[in-house]
Amino acid sequence: MRKLPFIALLLLCVCGCSEKPQREPLRFRDDGTFTVLHFTDLHWSENSGAGCYHTRTVVREVVICEQPDLIILTGDIVVDPPAREGWQSIIEMLAATGVPWAVTMGNHDTETGEGISKEDIFGWLEKSPAYIGTIGPRYITGSGNFDLQVLSCAGDRTAAVIYCFDSNEYTPDTAPGKYDWIHSDQIDWYASLSRGHTAEAGGPLPSLAFMHIPLPEYRTMAENCTTFGNMHEGVSSAEINSGLFSRMVECGDVMGIFCGHDHNNDYIGILHGVALAFGRVTGGDAYGFLPRGARAIKLYEGRRRFDTWLTTPGVMEPVWYYPIGFTSYDEKYGEYLPGLDTAANGNGLRYRYYEGSRFKHTDDIAGARLIGEGTAANFSLDPILREDSLALVFEGLIDIPEKGLYRFHTVSDDGSVLSIDHHPVVDNDGSHDRRRREGTVGLDAGLHRIELKYFQDYMGKVLEVGIASRERAPGPIPDSMLFLSSTKEPYRPD
Repeated sequence: MRKLPFIALLLLCVCGCSEKPQREPLRFRDDGTFTVLHFTDLHWSENSGAGCYHTRTVVREVVICEQPDLIILTGDIVVDPPAREGWQSIIEMLAATGVPWAVTMGNHDTETGEGISKEDIFGWLEKSPAYIGTIGPRYITGSGNFDLQVLSCAGDRTAAVIYCFDSNEYTPDTAPGKYDWIHSDQIDWYASLSRGHTAEAGGPLPSLAFMHIPLPEYRTMAENCTTFGNMHEGVSSAEINSGLFSRMVECGDVMGIFCGHDHNNDYIGILHGVALAFGRVTGGDAYGFLPRGARAIKLYEGRRRFDTWLTTPGVMEPVWYYPIGFTSYDEKYGEYLPGLDTAANGNGLRYRYYEGSRFKHTDDIAGARLIGEGTAANFSLDPILREDSLALVFEGLIDIPEKGLYRFHTVSDDGSVLSIDHHPVVDNDGSHDRRRREGTVGLDAGLHRIELKYFQDYMGKVLEVGIASRERAPGPIPDSMLFLSSTKEPYRPD
């Protein structure tokens, strides 16, 4: 991406030119990547010498290290008077990087006591040479609701979208909780844009969303899901859930949501297929004890995946991978099952079909009556002959294309247990309604034995077996990965 020379940028900014110069559009690099650097909670106080120096140092060194394609600041940027001078310092600091940048507002950005509004702030920002955000539509709640389109490397189409939201400030006295929420008109605005991008692209575009205050779903994730990173305070979200997250799940485009606000949190996790992440607090004058820095997010053209990591001056923390949800640390120190010295005998799986009185656990299969055997292209319920009190055992080989960590899942009603090389990986056992369970295993490239035990007790029957990795989005295991073994092993009921 071509950048304006440093001196030209600085002169344009300091002179406060009235017309914003035309910039090249955001675009994936030749290697198919696009990196966003997420700073948050600068808490800039113009008259705080040491704090401002610390913040400048962090921003400068992290940008030099990461060489991003876009910088996004998610609120609580200038919090003390004099605000105009403070924002001018921010503009000059970001202009000096030569990187396009954008801002979402926080709850403290209009609290300097000078009557400064968000409209005033965006008026200053939109005149700065490197700023690419906008104040957004005036007919919806908030200021700074906008989307940024990232073109393909060839520049011939939109390949990714970045949505920025004003998460607003505080609730009226009569409303519950302290913090405001994303309003319904903002949600409708997002959904309309999302539908437009999806229609134009022929499917949901890989997208990210940025805002200051976390959504209520961050609490749900913290309480129920596996997370990676620091969690040293609660989630200060709105008490009212207005439904932005559910709309994003329905639209199917947003892969990750990134916020700030809670300075002692920087963790990330996945809820209903969407990553929810805090950035790393940046400002030298902000509260909190975490080392100051930023979060980097690397997109890949044409892929529904991203890598993200926290970065501070001189330190890059482990990389977290979406959608698989594990880290470079897991890859480095994980144990890997070796590939087998065996041969395949064409695609498919062998199965055994059983019937019995009642099944409550896969152990009950050992005492059931064997009805038939055969081969199938994949894990399916096609071989069954009745609705209830039945079981299937599938055996075969799975061809792993490259060494790595692989996450397997089963969706079953009732119970199922998936094993790789006789190691249980996904335990979804017991009598239950439709339920998804996951498990991760390190595998060398090559063939590995795969076995699934499944039973249906009473009412309703579902079976899906899936796989995911750094390079593979979660989905059913394709037929092309499954093979019959050239040697038929005796069934091991244990």
